[in-house]
Amino acid sequence: MLGKWSLLFSHMCSSSSSLLLLWTLVGLDVVEVSGSQPGIPLSVVKLWASAFGGEIKSISAKYSGSQLLQKDLWAITAPRPGTNSSSEPGSPKYKEPEKSVRVEEIDGVKLVKNLALKLEEVFWKKAEATRRLVEAAEEAHHQHEDNPDLQYEYFNAVLINEVDEEGNNVELGGEFLLESNDHFNNLSVNLSLSVVQVPTNMYNKDPYIVNGVYWSEALNKVFVDNFERDPTLIWQYFGSAKGFFRQYPGVKWHPDEHGVIGFDCRNRKWYIQAATSPKDVVILIDVSGSMKGLRLTIARQTVSSILDTLGDDDFFNVIAYNQEIHYVEPCLNGTLVRADRTNKDHFREHLKKLFAKGIGLLGVALAEAFTILNEVRIFPYLIGRESAFADNLKWMACANKGYFSQISTLADVQENLTWTVLFPRLIS
Repeated sequence: MLGKWSLLFSHMCSSSSSLLLLWTLVGLDVVEVSGSQPGIPLSVVKLWASAFGGEIKSISAKYSGSQLLQKDLWAITAPRPGTNSSSEPGSPKYKEPEKSVRVEEIDGVKLVKNLALKLEEVFWKKAEATRRLVEAAEEAHHQHEDNPDLQYEYFNAVLINEVDEEGNNVELGGEFLLESNDHFNNLSVNLSLSVVQVPTNMYNKDPYIVNGVYWSEALNKVFVDNFERDPTLIWQYFGSAKGFFRQYPGVKWHPDEHGVIGFDCRNRKWYIQAATSPKDVVILIDVSGSMKGLRLTIARQTVSSILDTLGDDDFFNVIAYNQEIHYVEPCLNGTLVRADRTNKDHFREHLKKLFAKGIGLLGVALAEAFTILNEVRIFPYLIGRESAFADNLKWMACANKGYFSQISTLADVQENLTWTVLFPRLIS
């Protein structure tokens, strides 16, 4: 007799798994022994089915990860030592973990309040660390008397662990212990000392720098104390108006392929926002024929450096003038634009298109600037070594609560702009 079978195997990988594997085998012929023709006994079919099912179970357990899931659930729900249950995974008394898992209601308001308290504690610690640094800096500066002849060796961030051709430590370098620390992204740092970075365009032993570095050594102790009190702190630093930057923990700085480090803390957003209030700035740039050549190059760099001192809370515009006025960005006539990175980069591109010709009529440009700003302070720059107009520009600055600067070379640009971040409103 010929019969048609359908065998259905439904197998759960484990009592703790939610994975269901459904296998269906359809159309297996089972033949009764008829005459001398050999048939397949039912017991053999059952044996095949059992073997097939075992193989499927083994494969599903291997690739589904159900056994690992079972162990993880057991680790969560298994009875703890000292309880009256001794069930183990795989034993006859093993209790299904699903029955031990429960849903617990959480008070959302209480959760938010607890989170707010934890955040308040975190921010309070950071504020206290900052307060201790401010108080220590003010006290150290108050106690120090500037000495133009002061000689002081300090750890320069670029020169530490550098040696000369004879194998001796270079000046302002010295041996500085550095160890890799995973809290600082596996950088090699010194948790006992800070280092000092000085902009490339500044002299490492300038008297102003040396005196500032000397009195700010008092911050080392506070840096270390802050980190011991709050190990979640990462970098601590002090930025000086003179240009030097003290950083804790100490780490070695590496210049670019040209031997230059362009970093100047006075141009960083955090320094600008801390040192100044929001300001509106109109920059007037002379593009008359007398500005041809190096003078116009210096003027472009000066404007670009002024833009570096502006932050997101500031607004500005740039006007070029000769016998007429020309807004560097014609679409922004008579208005100001936010000093974000996109706008500043856009204006820098337009500065490249300026060229010198004609005569310079400053009065026309000033009149235009006064229509944009109400309360005005004027900070004139004299480009070049000539001093014919210096007295007039100094008078203009003093009469309008500003400051006069003369810029003779490209190297003078950065140092003569450090004060600009201190004033709330200005015309340059």
